[in-house]
Amino acid sequence: MKRTFWLFVLVLVVAFVWWGLSRALVPTSAAALVTRGKAVYVVTGSVTISADAESSIASPDSGIMLVDGFNLAQGKAVKAGELLARLDPGDIPFQQNMAQLELDQIKTRLKGELPSEIELKTRQNALDKATPLYEHTPQFESPANYTLLQQLVAEQKAIATTERSELETNAAVQDNYLKEYADQLNRRNIVAPYDGFITSVAAHPGDQVALGAPVASIISSKLKIQAEVNQDDIAAVHEKETATVTFFAYKGKTFPATVERVLPSSDKTTQRFSVLLNITDSSELLLAGLTGEVNFAAGEHDNALLIPRRALVGNNVAVVKNGRVEILPVQVGFLTLTEAEITQGLSEGEMVLTENLEQFRNGDRVRLTNNPAEK
Repeated sequence: MKRTFWLFVLVLVVAFVWWGLSRALVPTSAAALVTRGKAVYVVTGSVTISADAESSIASPDSGIMLVDGFNLAQGKAVKAGELLARLDPGDIPFQQNMAQLELDQIKTRLKGELPSEIELKTRQNALDKATPLYEHTPQFESPANYTLLQQLVAEQKAIATTERSELETNAAVQDNYLKEYADQLNRRNIVAPYDGFITSVAAHPGDQVALGAPVASIISSKLKIQAEVNQDDIAAVHEKETATVTFFAYKGKTFPATVERVLPSSDKTTQRFSVLLNITDSSELLLAGLTGEVNFAAGEHDNALLIPRRALVGNNVAVVKNGRVEILPVQVGFLTLTEAEITQGLSEGEMVLTENLEQFRNGDRVRLTNNPAEK
C-alpha cells in the first residue's frame, strides 16, 4: 500500500515538473486582435535637419585686427549685423574730420552773404539810384555812364553766382568725401551676416589680415528640415499638408509638421524629391545633424481591417489558433507608424502575435502574455 502511495506521489511530482518545464520551454508572445477602423494612407520619407546656411566670414578690407571691438569666440551666438571685429582705421578718421571741418566752414559761409554778393548789392544800389535820373532827367546821367553801371552789375552778378556755385560744389565734394570715409570705416567693421553661431575663429587681435581672408566661420541658427520622398509617392505630398516626424535621437516622441515647399526636381542620383518641412513645436529640441523619418497622411479608408504594424513580418502574420501559431500571407493596404491595413488574408476578431515573431514557425506552440479578447 505504501509503495503504491509513493509511486503515485512520484508520478505527480514528475508530471508537475514536466508541466512546468513544458510551459517554461514554450516561447511567449503578446497578441492583438484584428479590428475594424479607419486606415490612413501614409507616405514615408527620410528626414535630415541641417543649418539653413554655413559660410566663412571674410575680411572686407586689409589691415590689422584691433583688440577694441573684438567679439569672436567659438560657439558664440551672434545676431545679423552684430559687430564681431574691427580693423585698424589708419588715418581715415583724421581725413574724415578734416572733410567735416571744411564742410562746416563752407555751410557757414553759404548761410550768410558772400563778399561778391555784398559787392553786387552795392552796385545794384548805385544802378537803382541812377535809373530814375536816367529815365526822367537824362542830363544828370550820361547814357555811357548808365550803361557802364548796368555792365558792372551784370558782371558782379555773374561773379556772385559763380562764387556761391563753387562753394556749393565744394560742399557736395566734401559731403561725398565724408560718405566715402564712412564707407571705408564701415568696411573696417566685420559683422555677422546672419543669426547663428561662430564655429571657428581664424584671426585674432594683432593679426594682419588681407582683403577677403577668412576671419571666422559661422553656421546659421535657422534650421532647414528636409525630407526625401520617393518619386512614386511625391504626387501625394502637397504644400501645407500635415505630417508627423520622428527622430532617432528621441525614441517614441513625435513632432507635428507641415509641408512648407515641395522642390520641383528630383535628385539625379537617388531620384528622390526633396520636401521642406516646418516644425514649430519643441524647436529647442531640434538640432542640426538630427535624422529621422516622416509620415504624410495622404488618404483614408473607413471600416478597414487593422492590426498593429509590428505584427507584420514582410507580408506575413502569425495567427494564434488553439495555442498554436499559423503563419499566414496577407495583402497589406495603407500603413502608418503604428498600424497596418489588411485587405486580404485575415478576418475581424482573429488574434495575431506582436512580439518575438522571429521565434515562431508554423505549428509552434505559444504562451500569450496577455489576453486581448478581455479588452
